[in-house]
Amino acid sequence: MSRVSLILAALLALCAPAAARAGGPGFGNPLQNGCGTIYLVDDMQDPSYFVSNAHSMTVKLCDSLCKQAAAECAQVVKESAACTFKAVSKAEFFADAACADADGGSPSDLKTCKSNVHVNVASVRAEFRGFLITELGRCTSWGTDCVTQCATLGM
Repeated sequence: MSRVSLILAALLALCAPAAARAGGPGFGNPLQNGCGTIYLVDDMQDPSYFVSNAHSMTVKLCDSLCKQAAAECAQVVKESAACTFKAVSKAEFFADAACADADGGSPSDLKTCKSNVHVNVASVRAEFRGFLITELGRCTSWGTDCVTQCATLGM
């Protein structure tokens, strides 16, 4: 495997959101370990369970708490995503720097290496933006489901 391939493999190992969600490579993944997860809804209580333990509250209070929880979910997802995008940029910086002596450091090798890094990083960012949009939608859906469950309190 050429040094360019190793650099790109290392960049993708550091940046790939799928690897972050799955636990990443054995040496540690700064995106997962440093930024938390955008998959927050996976760790939230099911709305029906959340509401079933709120039997003494009013529907209005229940609705309010559900909306607050959904808004907090979205905020945490956005903060985690911002951290992840920063980590991707840092990984890109280090991969670019490592390109300086890739495959002998000729100008064409350097240009090819940096181009490959930027193409891969752009792909990672685009994929992660898709994950982010999905997860923000899941926070909204959780809130909607929770509010729907609140309506059962008055029954």
